Amino acid sequence: MEPRIFPRSEHIVSRNDINPDALRVLYRLQASGHRGFLAGGCVRDLLLHRKPKDFDVVTDAHPNRVKNLFRNCRLIGRRFRLAHVVFQNDIIEVATFRAAAGHQEADQIAPDQKALAVKTSDGMIIRDNLFGTPEEDALRRDFTCNALFYNIDDFAIIDYVNGVEDINAGIIRSIGDPRVRFVEDPVRMIRAIRFASALNFKIENYAYESIAAVGPRIAMASPARLYEEILKLFFCGNAARVFHHLQQTDLFKILFPEFALWLESPAGAAARPRTEFAFRTLDICRENDHPVSPVLMLALIFGAYHEAAAAELIAQGMHPIAANHEASVRHLGTLLPQIQVPKMVALRVGDIMAAQPRMVERRSRDVARLPLRPFFAEAVDYFGFVARAEKRDLDTARFWAERITSDSHQPIRRHR
Repeated sequence: MEPRIFPRSEHIVSRNDINPDALRVLYRLQASGHRGFLAGGCVRDLLLHRKPKDFDVVTDAHPNRVKNLFRNCRLIGRRFRLAHVVFQNDIIEVATFRAAAGHQEADQIAPDQKALAVKTSDGMIIRDNLFGTPEEDALRRDFTCNALFYNIDDFAIIDYVNGVEDINAGIIRSIGDPRVRFVEDPVRMIRAIRFASALNFKIENYAYESIAAVGPRIAMASPARLYEEILKLFFCGNAARVFHHLQQTDLFKILFPEFALWLESPAGAAARPRTEFAFRTLDICRENDHPVSPVLMLALIFGAYHEAAAAELIAQGMHPIAANHEASVRHLGTLLPQIQVPKMVALRVGDIMAAQPRMVERRSRDVARLPLRPFFAEAVDYFGFVARAEKRDLDTARFWAERITSDSHQPIRRHR
């Protein structure tokens, strides 16, 4: 297949907008006789006048060759063997062109046999280190908007999949049959929703229907990877739209079954405006560059449900502080088989919720002690959110906000 080539005169991508460290990698590969392209989301974002978060490079150089070319390089990954070229302020990810086919089925591989590309009997890819050509690499990517290359040799955009056309039309389109591609890697369903929400694009109809059809396959994804993708999803800048897409495709019920079931109950339906306000709040914070930790994000989204569960524990005789902590940790623990919420994150959410009764009472002992706790700033943010959402305790929210100091927020070592 011959790609469509967009010369420099036909696109807006400029080297002035490209990370200098990425350019250094590209030029080093070029000088060493290798092809090197910018690839994926950074090319898409540059075409959309957006500032890319990362600049990823693809090349015909194998990982060990990349490591030999760059002293500041380390190799990572098992499913995808990648090279990370480490600079002072950046990490440039370098991947070798991969083949779109040639995977062996896992149950047909002998115990002593090594395989570069492996899939399960029902089609899910679990290893993908079979190297190929630029065309093959483009065709194995998830969506057309993410399969474009920028060639440092002549500054042209290389398009094998009509990705430029889909970007101009605002469409998220799967490369290949989405029902097959979503089975190969179920996380692609979440990525489709994230890209559509963040870019304000429309998911192509058949791909959208396919998410609903094969949605239960999301349970096959790695729990740790799914947690990371959920964070990206809700921090994409349009979490309100994410919530809508997740519900329309039934992925919300699959990812958060207890919470989704509660939202359909009378109590949950009454709390739905607050849940929707939580997603809008995440978007407002992102727009205003107000950092929100994963801990606070989970507290905001699930807070109404955790409070309802805590009320039941209180009715059974548990102390309010303990009940709020227990309800949060218990619910986040139920997600563990599917979404691996780190234990320290779950405990910190519990700390935020347990602080709420103490903040309402404003006892002198708590006024003195709470500001010293590492979760205090997040607890104040949560209290202020509830006060605004339910239009109550606004004076108390201001009281606690005035007690946040520059060292009140002591994030745990690993929020992710």
